[in-house]
Amino acid sequence: MLKRLHSILPPTVLNDSEATAAKILPAILMRVNFIPGVRQRLGWRGMKESNGGFSTKIAEKEGVYGLSFIGSEKHQHEGTATFDLHYFPSPDEELLEDYSVAACIIAQQDNYIEQVREFNNHDLLKSLFHIAQLTVYYNAERTTLSISLRAAERLVLISVDGVSVTRDNCEEQVVAPGETDQDLAAFDVAIDFFRILAASYSFSLGVPPSQLQRSQREARQYLYFQSNRMEHRPLTTAKEKQLLLVWGADRAHSSETTNQFEHDLIWQEPEEKPSDYIDEAWWQDQVPGARFSIDKNTMGISERPKLIILTGFLGSGKTSFLNHLSSIRPNATPLSPSFRMKLAPKTLIPIYWVNTMQ
Repeated sequence: MLKRLHSILPPTVLNDSEATAAKILPAILMRVNFIPGVRQRLGWRGMKESNGGFSTKIAEKEGVYGLSFIGSEKHQHEGTATFDLHYFPSPDEELLEDYSVAACIIAQQDNYIEQVREFNNHDLLKSLFHIAQLTVYYNAERTTLSISLRAAERLVLISVDGVSVTRDNCEEQVVAPGETDQDLAAFDVAIDFFRILAASYSFSLGVPPSQLQRSQREARQYLYFQSNRMEHRPLTTAKEKQLLLVWGADRAHSSETTNQFEHDLIWQEPEEKPSDYIDEAWWQDQVPGARFSIDKNTMGISERPKLIILTGFLGSGKTSFLNHLSSIRPNATPLSPSFRMKLAPKTLIPIYWVNTMQ
């Protein structure tokens, strides 16, 4: 059971598996990025919403990650949502050299940073800097949640017609016809983001993953023409990888492993954690050392208080507040309030003593 799921999304959303799949990832991003100590310890360094997408920075990278929603679907109790992952390197970042010539030209423009901040409004920008795909799955009946990362070890683009640029009013060929325009280690770039995102899931849900699956298939290289036509061919020197983490019930959702993907690692608790991932932060449901966090779980407060004192002047809304609190906690343990009147020098101050243990 995912013990904190109901604190992330309201019941009306959780009852809809498709809506949960689409909204849980943004909700977790928002949650952890607004708890300062947790945000820093997990590795986040900033987040901005951009027309339905999110741009984020992490400690491991100079550039900016962009996450854009693609779509969602529902089948009975199961819902899936798909997100594209982009990485926009800093103009001075060495990694930029591995991107296409067109991407490098855009990264050197004066308004590049402004475009990155609003990346979801710029389709060309998203296309040039796309690196991976994330799929979120939720089963409302089994309370199972998973997230998978899919990316190629090498994202290779071949320019069939070659690439030329204009310098000092002279045209210069920078990529010969049939040569490589881009050769990017996309999975390595994407996994840095995925690690922090998965750790954020474990913290927010209050439990570590119960399953891990890794699969792969032969990668593709993409051949593009000046006419905007695109073809793909096998890339025998690289693999396309998929990494899946599951929280909750004992059965993973693995629909994408049937499309020519083959498993090379399957783990399920209580087995010993796989050696390739034994040091990952996603195995922890707490964030140790977040000293200045305002989050009670991080501060070690794991139980609710036995007594809550609710005070206020006559007519301030204490009874209305308690009635509203009870109405939005239909499945929680009933509150047992008792009423006391305390005399102050000039006024009466009513006090509710709320016993939360009954």
